[in-house]
Amino acid sequence: VPKLSPKSVVIFGGAVVLYKRTNTRKWQARFKVSTYWKRITTKCLDLDEAKDVALEQYMEHLFKHKHSIPSVSKRFADIARLSIEEMRRQLEACEGRKIYSAYIAVTQNYLIPFFGKYNIANINYQQVSAYEEWRKEKFGRELKASTVNTHIAALNRVFDEAIAREYMQKTQVPVLANNGRASMRRADFNRSEYVQMLKAFRNWVAQTHMQKSLQMRELLKDYVRFLANTGIRHGTEAQNVRW
Repeated sequence: VPKLSPKSVVIFGGAVVLYKRTNTRKWQARFKVSTYWKRITTKCLDLDEAKDVALEQYMEHLFKHKHSIPSVSKRFADIARLSIEEMRRQLEACEGRKIYSAYIAVTQNYLIPFFGKYNIANINYQQVSAYEEWRKEKFGRELKASTVNTHIAALNRVFDEAIAREYMQKTQVPVLANNGRASMRRADFNRSEYVQMLKAFRNWVAQTHMQKSLQMRELLKDYVRFLANTGIRHGTEAQNVRW
């Protein structure tokens, strides 16, 4: 419990404390809501006026707490940075998913620049729609559905962080829709193209005389042939193969 200054003024049965800081003549106030202390400035020089403001703020915060309305306002940028810190921690501990690196980049380069100044609990469908238009202008084209999914997942990570810290309720999270364009499937290599690719690999490998480069090129050639002949996708599927 914060210590009381001799100049502190206690009202409402000790629930609200008014005090002054050394660098201002205006009255400050603090009170406890649930498990946390809330500190506010009354912006008042007169003590009686400050008492009225402090009591009004105290009752308002109690009401919000009772009805599950967040009484702690937090900017989106603050929560987003906490989300980034947590993802980085998990990546460093080898606990996080590789996609977290993409979430971090999206959060830093797109989410914070657009939503940063907003109170996270007040972000609604209209602001999300405005973000989608802003993002489209930034990219200069309509994004693929897979890219939009990454943006949605990164945004949901920030909302989840806010919910975990009780800065917003789950019911306040806006519905996020994916309106990105469907990805076009690349055409398969035909037999002629496949043979041409293998010949090009042989010539490419023969063009180097450095031992390390030769080994790496040989390895890449074998890796591509393995993918082409098995149908395994590059990335997670191939990484699970054990010799």
